Amino acid sequence: DALGKRHEKLFKTLPEARKWRVQAIQNAEVSVNPDVDMTVDEWFLLWTENLICDLAPNTIRNYKERYNRNIKPVIGMLKMIEVRPMHCKKVLNDMNLNYAGSTIRQTYICMGTMFKAALMNGIIPKHPMDGVRYSKIVKSKPKLFLIKSKLLILVLVIFI
Repeated sequence: DALGKRHEKLFKTLPEARKWRVQAIQNAEVSVNPDVDMTVDEWFLLWTENLICDLAPNTIRNYKERYNRNIKPVIGMLKMIEVRPMHCKKVLNDMNLNYAGSTIRQTYICMGTMFKAALMNGIIPKHPMDGVRYSKIVKSKPKLFLIKSKLLILVLVIFI
């Protein structure tokens, strides 16, 4: 059932068993009752205060900053069950001109983690980030090791 409890029953015929199984599956799906009135703002507050409080302080600070600056203005007022992939993509698209790829990636991770927790807790029936990708490239700084090794190779080439 929806709570994960196993149910067993004996039947005289196979069609009776199949019918009972179909009804049990349908009943389990109906019993997942999302909170249709909860907004994204309300869920974010509940999520940060109760579900991610054991994460590193810097992670929580980053999640709150990304939410308040980028996510909340676009989808904060929407009800959780109304959020669609197009809304999530709009959050990321709105960031393209003014933010680095790494910041957009942090926002992507924040939204994905927040909505995954909502899905796992029965707040929403489907993950709204499914199929959403961010397109801006995350540039990494060159590693000091690579610079030193290239310099060493150059020195060796010159003196040989």
